[in-house]
Amino acid sequence: MRLQPMWDSTLLSREARYLPSVADGQRRNSHSGKGDGADYGIALFDRLRQLKAQKEELEERRGVIFRDSNVENAILIVDAEIEKVEGELARVARKTGNGKTK
Repeated sequence: MRLQPMWDSTLLSREARYLPSVADGQRRNSHSGKGDGADYGIALFDRLRQLKAQKEELEERRGVIFRDSNVENAILIVDAEIEKVEGELARVARKTGNGKTK
């Protein structure tokens, strides 16, 4: 499994700096068919939690009067990654649960 480095290691703990990317699961699915199991779903859920925590930390860095365009752009990037991970998690849930989502 390829590990994806986080762009700002100061935002997350040392242990959380390298997490599986959504593309890893898709690549694993296309080669071995093992990317749709519970372990992969849990890894996606953990990644989602980490991204949301990272977004909260970025939002705390926002200026009240003056906005930092770099922070705003970083928030947009994290939002996009959250959407990708949520979509992948839903896809895996549909595939393993035969279309049953709660």
